[in-house]
Amino acid sequence: MAIQNYLYDQIDAIFDDCSGIRIYHDGNIKEIKKGTKEFEEIIKQWQIDCKNGYEMPAYFVALPKESAEDMKSGLHIEFLFDETRTHNEMPFDALVLKLVPSQYGYTLTRHHDGIYEGRCYHLHRFEPTNELLEIVSSLIEK
Repeated sequence: MAIQNYLYDQIDAIFDDCSGIRIYHDGNIKEIKKGTKEFEEIIKQWQIDCKNGYEMPAYFVALPKESAEDMKSGLHIEFLFDETRTHNEMPFDALVLKLVPSQYGYTLTRHHDGIYEGRCYHLHRFEPTNELLEIVSSLIEK
């Protein structure tokens, strides 16, 4: 349990420095600025998801062309950072994840030096969730 709490503290702490959010929906992009009600709602739910899960190794390595193509369809959320951050010795400027119904976990693809590539992070949950999906879906309808 101690290692799980250690990893949770690390992954959760990263999002304290999130400077903005982008929502990608079927090729459309919506910007959510820090300090807005929408931003706070997403971050609050994300922190709940982090608390109700644990970080584990991702079995996914992002390839630039495939990652960019994948973000053109479906629903994705990208957490933006003003400066390069590092977690588990892997640098990133943004983290993007795909949202689908009844998720048991999230693979976070790293954006660094202008491309999405390399090893990813994975946050596994004990139970499936739809809350973040519902929040983000409601924002794209506005």
